[in-house]
Amino acid sequence: MKKMNRIVCALLGGFACLSPVFAAEDVKTEKTEPAVTAVVATELTATEKEILELLRGAFGKNDAKGEFLKNRKAVEITRREAAVQGLEKNLSIQRQRKSEAIAREAVMEAKALFLPTFSANLYYNESEAFERSAKVKVWKSGTTTRDLGGGNVEYVLVLSPEAQQQSTIKELVFRDPRMAGYQMREIKASEETDKTESWIYYFNVAQQLPWGSSLNVGITTKEKHTFFDNEGGDYKRPWSTSVATVLDAPLPLTKGFGRYAAAEVSLRLSRLQKDRAFWDVKTVINGTLLDVDMGYWNLVASARVLLATVKNRQTLETILGNTEKLLAAGRATAYGKKQVQAELAGVKDIEARAWNNYLRASTALALLLNQDKDAVMLPVGYGGSLDEAAEMALADAMSVALQNRPELKAEETGELATEIILRQSENGTRPDLRFNFNFTIEQNGSVFGYKTLADSINFTDFNKDTQYQTYALNYSYPWRNLAARALKAASQASHERQRIAVSAVKNQITEEVNNAVVYLLSAQAQVEIASQNLKLAEEAFDNACKLRDAGKMSEFQIIGKSAATLSANYNLIAALVERKKAESRLLAAEGVLPHRFADKTAASEFDRQRIRKVSHAHPLPFFAPIAMNRQAVPAQDKTVEAVPLPTASAMSPSAVAQ
Repeated sequence: MKKMNRIVCALLGGFACLSPVFAAEDVKTEKTEPAVTAVVATELTATEKEILELLRGAFGKNDAKGEFLKNRKAVEITRREAAVQGLEKNLSIQRQRKSEAIAREAVMEAKALFLPTFSANLYYNESEAFERSAKVKVWKSGTTTRDLGGGNVEYVLVLSPEAQQQSTIKELVFRDPRMAGYQMREIKASEETDKTESWIYYFNVAQQLPWGSSLNVGITTKEKHTFFDNEGGDYKRPWSTSVATVLDAPLPLTKGFGRYAAAEVSLRLSRLQKDRAFWDVKTVINGTLLDVDMGYWNLVASARVLLATVKNRQTLETILGNTEKLLAAGRATAYGKKQVQAELAGVKDIEARAWNNYLRASTALALLLNQDKDAVMLPVGYGGSLDEAAEMALADAMSVALQNRPELKAEETGELATEIILRQSENGTRPDLRFNFNFTIEQNGSVFGYKTLADSINFTDFNKDTQYQTYALNYSYPWRNLAARALKAASQASHERQRIAVSAVKNQITEEVNNAVVYLLSAQAQVEIASQNLKLAEEAFDNACKLRDAGKMSEFQIIGKSAATLSANYNLIAALVERKKAESRLLAAEGVLPHRFADKTAASEFDRQRIRKVSHAHPLPFFAPIAMNRQAVPAQDKTVEAVPLPTASAMSPSAVAQ
């Protein structure tokens, strides 16, 4: 928020000259208000001094009004200070700036899709087999005795029928007899093998390529120690390397190929979202400045009306005093005195209402500026601009509005986004045919590897053990492709709806500009008429006073001339204020109020020149004029033109990618 304060104060209050403009960003300002006050110091007109004297004098009076004001504080404020505080305190601007920050992060996230992804992994593996034996009970069948004659015998073990089926042997002959039963036997459960341990280092780079392709390259290096005997003998050649490359790409004129591939569309849409957030902030700034300016001029009008009313009351008090003197001299009647007293009582009632109107206007402005509830706003520094008509190019108002209204830029940004989505959905209805390529070379290190890592990864003379490559074409087609067709139809409807929204905003802008121009022309004419009427009323009042002094005019006639003068004064004040409001309305309708506001509130010609230098240097994007540079989005995915976004001068939001 401090950065916003510095930006607004720089534009509206400025820097001493162009060179300090860029240095001002590094200056730490703890409090904004003193800096603004120092910048906007202006010379007050005589009328402003009278109003200030009147308003400040009311705080010290011992009447009901003074009692009401005694616990409240007077806050002098210029038109420029009101704008700064209004922008600083506006919650909508703060919310929109958060949206812009979120959109900016989304752009960074989308850009990350096209940045290479690097990954590294480390693995350790050790394997060794040991000899293991086990003691188990084994069933042994018993032998039978066979008499061979002559006192000779043999011991025969007849195999079971199952054993005889698996062998041609039917019986076994033993020299000694064997008893049937279980016997313990030690058997070998496994055999010992050489010990192996390995470290695996894996490096991978994945890159999303333009136009829908992706590339993945992985390098695996293994440090494997193989022992060839049980005493730890080692070949000391542990290193081996393999390289795998995978390319996945859609074929030309197929789904996912070209400028409307998913990754590229994601980046372009995120940039459009960022730009839309930019225009939304400018819209809120334009509207906030208009609201604050309207509130400020309402305060000025109520202050001027209050002063005119007080002066009229003082004039009637003088007339009453003169009437009393004339009555004492026998030159006036008691009825004439009562007429003046009655008129004076009515004017005092009008004055009370004028005070109420002023305090209501002060409270309304204080709420816009988020001021303290006890603050009473005293307008200063507006006298010169109130009496002067600003130069307004009415003939170019419509073209300026169509080039600068941020609401239109926001909707046109939305139109670009929906058109990109439409083109992507059209791309999605194409045949889904992708090419896949896998190429791998490997040193397996099964017997001998390399003595050093450098020898293993020497790609200038890479000695491979195995090599294989795969080429594949993958075709996919959902039955009738209904989902893709439905998405295309929905995208077409969304794009048409957004085009209608753009046309609606243009129509709204056209109406607002036309009304603003008519309103300004009417206000200018009303100022001329009101000025002439006030001049005539003042002349008539002066002549009436002279005739009354000569005894040729009654008090009733004097009162009538005074009331006519007050009414003419009210009309002129209203006309002057309405002219300033009309000027601001037209600038807001054109979308250039933020750009023109600083120049309109400049205290001097030097101040105006300094502000122009700041604007032309483009350090303040939200307050810079807008220059359009838009080309058409291509109808089909062919060799196409660039699609830049609308830009706000050199500090514009980003253009659409590619």
